[in-house]
Amino acid sequence: MNEANLRGAMGRGELEAMVAEVGEANISPCVVCQVAFAEFAKIAGNKTDLEHLQEALDKKCDSLHLSPTITKVCEAIVNKTVAFLPKIAKFVYQKPYSPFAWCSILSVCPVDCCETDTQPEQIHVAQGKTYETMTVTWVTGQPTPSTTVQWGTSPDSLSNTAMGAVRTYTISGWHGIIHHATMTGLKPKTRYFYRVGDPNKGMSDVMNCTTLWAGNGTMTFAVIGDMGLDNSNETMQYLASEATSGAINGILHVGDISYADAYQRVWDQYLRKIQPTASQLPYQVVPGNHEIWEGFASYKHRFQMPGAETRGSPGNMYYSFDAGLVHVIGYSTESVIDTPWISPDQVAWLQADLAAANANRANVPWIVMMGHRPLYCGTHDGPNCEQFSAYLRKTVEDIIYKAKVDLVIAGHVHNYERMWPTYNGAAVSQSYVNPTAPVYVINGAAGNREGLQKNFVNPQPSWSAFRAAEFGYAHLTIANATAMTFSFYADANRVLLDEFTIVKT
Repeated sequence: MNEANLRGAMGRGELEAMVAEVGEANISPCVVCQVAFAEFAKIAGNKTDLEHLQEALDKKCDSLHLSPTITKVCEAIVNKTVAFLPKIAKFVYQKPYSPFAWCSILSVCPVDCCETDTQPEQIHVAQGKTYETMTVTWVTGQPTPSTTVQWGTSPDSLSNTAMGAVRTYTISGWHGIIHHATMTGLKPKTRYFYRVGDPNKGMSDVMNCTTLWAGNGTMTFAVIGDMGLDNSNETMQYLASEATSGAINGILHVGDISYADAYQRVWDQYLRKIQPTASQLPYQVVPGNHEIWEGFASYKHRFQMPGAETRGSPGNMYYSFDAGLVHVIGYSTESVIDTPWISPDQVAWLQADLAAANANRANVPWIVMMGHRPLYCGTHDGPNCEQFSAYLRKTVEDIIYKAKVDLVIAGHVHNYERMWPTYNGAAVSQSYVNPTAPVYVINGAAGNREGLQKNFVNPQPSWSAFRAAEFGYAHLTIANATAMTFSFYADANRVLLDEFTIVKT
């Protein structure tokens, strides 16, 4: 039995019939769990069933022979509980969930990562501290004798070999092996061919990736945020095309990656879908609130950012790297309870990293930060643009301002918004020429199941320069030491909706 069979909410009688037919010993816990979720959704969505449930629970309150006051409290609890059940039940089939999904999250049903046991899939690469190293990550269904990457500058001569390591997990019913192996001694602006796997159990096809570089030369990153499987087909297609054509040199993903929300099958589907792009270019990520499950376990295991190399977080939570003329800082705004949080350790690391970056401005003149939640946003979005953004400003805005960070990119709010150079709740100017405060941008509209956030604050805050509720993605282009351009494209026909250039003379 699979999850599709249970969408009709198999009832108790049908389960009993199945047990009678095949024997109780042959009914797996996974099937029983799915039936339980389906039956719960069926009852909670049926008014008559709920009325019968409430009657039975009210009788139970009466049978306890409590005092009249306590009996009324018992009945009130019953009323509120029964009234709340339909709200809970709607999540049983709310995308991406199903009875199977919930049972896998509870580790009752297994989720196999892959179609085969040892063939590599879900391949993506990430740059280390500099262009000289690139880590390849992939997944296999079963352990392999080795974790091997072979590479070279010709597809016919993969003359370099490195052995990697396995770092995996078993939460939420997931069965798979995650491999990481690092290519070293790489040259700048060079196309490398590579393959991964185990020579005896199966290697991937030969793929290719292109390194970044240090110093001069126009460099363009694609910038995406809040991207899952839904409403993202156009963004994914543009990214793959631009990666192949050389229009982009790397990808910055500012959190909310896949929208798996603990359902491991979605992680696998997403990483297969983005492989055509992320296997060609450095795919640099930071955590969002949709990665919080099990202490960010999936995020921490499925990626390898250069945290250890930059004295940041070895679990990919915060790190930095240099590319061309820009120093990129990836930082975490997330707690495990879906609230903003920047730990004292991260604050101390950020101050030290910014100090080092400022000391190196002669060689790397631009500093860009990316973190999931915004410090500024002009949208009615619960606490996100009020208490939560205020907390982030209180925690790191002075640090960012004093370090003269040029650009801070966020997501989380599902729209696009560009701010004027801003500090302490006010625009310091309405020009991007020699700005004296950081520029903040929200780019959380790459496409996901939750849709767009269109409820902008009116009148528009004085620090907000432009906003649009459109699915899309951006380019961050570092032209030289004096000009850096941010361009936002709508998915619909790839229309350029907004563009600005920060100029330093």
